[in-house]
Amino acid sequence: MNISITPPPPPRLSANTFAPDLRPMSSQPVNLLRITTITLSLMLLVACGGGGGGGATPTAGGGGAGPQLQPLPSRLVENTDQTRNRVGGTAPPSLSSAEVGQMIRSIAEGADTLLYGIDEAAPVTCNGTSCTYTLDDGAEREPSTSVYSAQTIVEGEGVIGYNENNEAVMTDRRVTIVQRRVAGRFNTDEDGVASFTYQMYGGWNNDSHFGIEQIIRTGGSDTGTDIRTYSFGDASGSSPTTETLINYTGVMIGTDTRTSQVVHGDAVIQFVVSNSAFLETVTFQNIVNLSSGTGVNIINFNNIPLAGDGTFESDNGDIKGTFYGTGHEGIGGIFDKDNILGAFGAIQ
Repeated sequence: MNISITPPPPPRLSANTFAPDLRPMSSQPVNLLRITTITLSLMLLVACGGGGGGGATPTAGGGGAGPQLQPLPSRLVENTDQTRNRVGGTAPPSLSSAEVGQMIRSIAEGADTLLYGIDEAAPVTCNGTSCTYTLDDGAEREPSTSVYSAQTIVEGEGVIGYNENNEAVMTDRRVTIVQRRVAGRFNTDEDGVASFTYQMYGGWNNDSHFGIEQIIRTGGSDTGTDIRTYSFGDASGSSPTTETLINYTGVMIGTDTRTSQVVHGDAVIQFVVSNSAFLETVTFQNIVNLSSGTGVNIINFNNIPLAGDGTFESDNGDIKGTFYGTGHEGIGGIFDKDNILGAFGAIQ
């Protein structure tokens, strides 16, 4: 497998950007900034490592048996049976760890749009196999450019090895919900060997994948935690023009930025062709805190400006997204409102 990226360390922990709010942390200059590359790349580690059916396999960068690594992190959502009951989901499709990873990768390989890091206003250019984006968090340094690729990083420079596990959690409103965990080690230019853990909770439908992710780096001088939200897939490139009224239903997933706990709810989106300059409504309802089981207030967005290419973004930037699929079958995006940092995907 060829590789076009190398795994960097995540952003360093910073008191003024991390505590007590767990929104995305400041990006790092040049070599440290590329945490955005490793987080998305870690989702796509497939086939060459990772046990099926809930297992985990140590894997070296060149294939074969790898070194002993740190244990896998806990799941972002630990009790999957309880989770399904709380949100009204049904049993998931029977998929092995490798099959879940391959499904995510197949969506990535067909993606031409990446929405990532709502607070960072990251313009993205995609060509179907990779996405290039520039992060500028307003800090006193030049913006830096990174490339996200659908390639695996198993044979990437500096990767010593990793454990991984993927699992299907449920089907909810026609969306397949999955979790991903990775623990690994890699060499850094400055600090020698460093370790990382990665956790993801998200879903896919048709032509897109969305979710929330957390990566933690230990060892070396730049320990830290990063929590982000993303949506990627095959964008429509336009808005629907034939139907008078289109309703999309699906799932929203988020992190409570005050507690880091995961929330899960329904996404209901309405588009009216006669009002094509705006996305009529985006409503997240029946939201449940998956740790406590308590309900979360409805989150609403109304009359979101919609561009001719099918992308939409609110005036204050608290939600952005796009239509997915050649027939506008899907819609998805990312948001940050009412202390919830999240992502969503829905289909007609």
